Amino acid sequence: MKKLLAICLLAAGLGSCDCLLVSEITVLDRSTGKPVQGASLYEYDEATELKTDSTGKISTHRIISGFICSMPVRLEKEGYKTRKFRLCRSNKLVYMRRKK
Repeated sequence: MKKLLAICLLAAGLGSCDCLLVSEITVLDRSTGKPVQGASLYEYDEATELKTDSTGKISTHRIISGFICSMPVRLEKEGYKTRKFRLCRSNKLVYMRRKK
Protein backbone atom coordinates (compact mmCIF):
# COMPACT_ATOMS: atom_id res chain seq x y z
CA MET A 1 0.00 0.00 0.00
CA LYS A 2 2.84 2.40 0.85
CA LYS A 3 4.49 1.69 -2.51
CA LEU A 4 1.27 2.51 -4.37
CA LEU A 5 0.89 5.76 -2.43
CA ALA A 6 4.53 6.70 -3.13
CA ILE A 7 4.08 6.01 -6.86
CA CYS A 8 0.90 8.11 -6.98
CA LEU A 9 2.55 11.02 -5.18
CA LEU A 10 5.60 10.82 -7.44
CA ALA A 11 3.44 10.79 -10.59
CA ALA A 12 1.40 13.77 -9.34
CA GLY A 13 4.54 15.73 -8.53
CA LEU A 14 6.22 15.00 -11.82
CA GLY A 15 3.12 15.92 -13.79
CA SER A 16 3.13 19.45 -12.46
CA CYS A 17 6.73 20.40 -13.26
CA ASP A 18 7.22 23.95 -14.50
CA CYS A 19 10.43 25.68 -15.48
CA LEU A 20 11.51 29.23 -16.18
CA LEU A 21 12.82 29.57 -19.73
CA VAL A 22 15.26 32.48 -19.98
CA SER A 23 16.99 32.88 -23.32
CA GLU A 24 18.87 35.40 -25.42
CA ILE A 25 18.93 34.99 -29.17
CA THR A 26 21.35 36.70 -31.55
CA VAL A 27 20.18 36.80 -35.17
CA LEU A 28 22.79 37.17 -37.91
CA ASP A 29 22.67 37.35 -41.71
CA ARG A 30 24.05 34.04 -43.01
CA SER A 31 26.03 35.56 -45.88
CA THR A 32 27.41 38.70 -44.22
CA GLY A 33 27.53 37.72 -40.54
CA LYS A 34 26.00 41.09 -39.64
CA PRO A 35 23.14 41.48 -37.11
CA VAL A 36 19.59 41.36 -38.48
CA GLN A 37 17.67 44.26 -36.95
CA GLY A 38 13.87 44.15 -36.77
CA ALA A 39 13.44 40.38 -37.15
CA SER A 40 10.25 39.18 -35.44
CA LEU A 41 10.21 36.23 -33.04
CA TYR A 42 6.76 34.66 -32.58
CA GLU A 43 5.86 32.11 -29.93
CA TYR A 44 3.66 29.32 -31.27
CA ASP A 45 1.18 29.18 -28.37
CA GLU A 46 0.77 32.93 -27.99
CA ALA A 47 0.49 35.94 -30.24
CA THR A 48 3.59 37.44 -28.63
CA GLU A 49 5.95 39.18 -31.04
CA LEU A 50 9.45 40.26 -30.05
CA LYS A 51 11.78 42.23 -32.35
CA THR A 52 15.56 42.11 -32.60
CA ASP A 53 17.42 45.28 -31.66
CA SER A 54 20.22 46.96 -33.64
CA THR A 55 22.67 44.27 -32.48
CA GLY A 56 20.35 41.44 -33.62
CA LYS A 57 19.50 40.41 -30.05
CA ILE A 58 16.22 39.36 -28.44
CA SER A 59 15.81 38.42 -24.77
CA THR A 60 12.81 36.49 -23.52
CA HIS A 61 11.57 34.69 -20.42
CA ARG A 62 8.53 32.46 -19.97
CA ILE A 63 7.24 29.87 -17.52
CA ILE A 64 6.90 26.58 -19.40
CA SER A 65 4.82 23.62 -18.18
CA GLY A 66 6.14 20.09 -18.43
CA PHE A 67 9.42 18.22 -18.41
CA ILE A 68 10.96 19.73 -21.54
CA CYS A 69 11.96 23.33 -20.91
CA SER A 70 11.73 24.58 -24.48
CA MET A 71 9.13 26.11 -26.75
CA PRO A 72 8.62 26.21 -30.51
CA VAL A 73 9.16 29.64 -32.08
CA ARG A 74 9.15 31.21 -35.52
CA LEU A 75 11.60 33.90 -36.67
CA GLU A 76 10.61 36.15 -39.61
CA LYS A 77 12.01 39.15 -41.44
CA GLU A 78 10.99 40.53 -44.83
CA GLY A 79 13.51 39.45 -47.46
CA TYR A 80 14.63 36.42 -45.39
CA LYS A 81 13.48 32.81 -45.20
CA THR A 82 11.37 32.01 -42.11
CA ARG A 83 13.15 29.98 -39.42
CA LYS A 84 11.33 27.58 -37.08
CA PHE A 85 13.13 26.08 -34.08
CA ARG A 86 12.79 25.18 -30.41
CA LEU A 87 13.97 27.83 -27.98
CA CYS A 88 15.85 26.37 -24.99
CA ARG A 89 17.42 27.73 -21.80
CA SER A 90 20.70 28.72 -23.39
CA ASN A 91 21.80 31.65 -25.46
CA LYS A 92 21.33 30.88 -29.10
CA LEU A 93 22.94 32.10 -32.30
CA VAL A 94 20.57 31.96 -35.30
CA TYR A 95 21.51 32.60 -38.92
CA MET A 96 18.90 33.80 -41.41
CA ARG A 97 19.20 33.27 -45.17
CA ARG A 98 18.05 35.84 -47.67
CA LYS A 99 15.33 34.87 -50.14
CA LYS A 100 16.52 34.58 -53.72
